[in-house]
Amino acid sequence: MNELSADDDSVVEEILVNGEMVFSHSNNNSVLPDLGLRCIYRWQGKFAVEHPDLGRDGPFRTFDEALHAFDDDLLTVTYGTGEIQCSLLRTKELAELLVFNADGVVILINGEPFHWQDDDNDS
Repeated sequence: MNELSADDDSVVEEILVNGEMVFSHSNNNSVLPDLGLRCIYRWQGKFAVEHPDLGRDGPFRTFDEALHAFDDDLLTVTYGTGEIQCSLLRTKELAELLVFNADGVVILINGEPFHWQDDDNDS
C-alpha cells in the first residue's frame, strides 16, 4: 500500500468522488456478506482504489498499478466472490489476470458466467 501524503490523499478523494468506476469486485452475499465492494475509479487519467476493509490507495498512474493494490486482493477469487466487472478489459483478458483460490467456483465476469476448474486437480 502506498503511504499517502496529504496531497495524495486529496487527489485520491477527488478521484473517488468525481471519477468513473472502472472495476468492481463484489462478493456473494450468501457466503461472506461482510466483504463489501472493492472498486477502482478513474478520473483525469489517474486511478484510485477503495476497499471496505483495507481503506483506499493511490493515486496510480496506470490501471495495472491499481489492479495490483493491496497485494492483488482485487484479483483474488474465492468461494465468496460473486461478480467482477471491468469496463477497461474484455472478459477473457480479465479472467487471465485473476488468481483463483477456490476450485470449481462459478462467478460472473463482466456479466458472463465463468467456471474455474483447476486442471491439475486429480480429485
